[in-house]
Amino acid sequence: AGWTVQRLLRIIQVNLFERKTLKALFSPDKIPIKQEEAHVSFLL
Repeated sequence: AGWTVQRLLRIIQVNLFERKTLKALFSPDKIPIKQEEAHVSFLL
């Protein structure tokens, strides 16, 4: 009963953000981190 669409979307967004952050840690030169952060914080 606790699973709303909004909750699911939030979890998905957090998972995507964590994945991109991990990628950025391993290859910081290839990923525009600031752009990703702006995009994710806008969605949240």
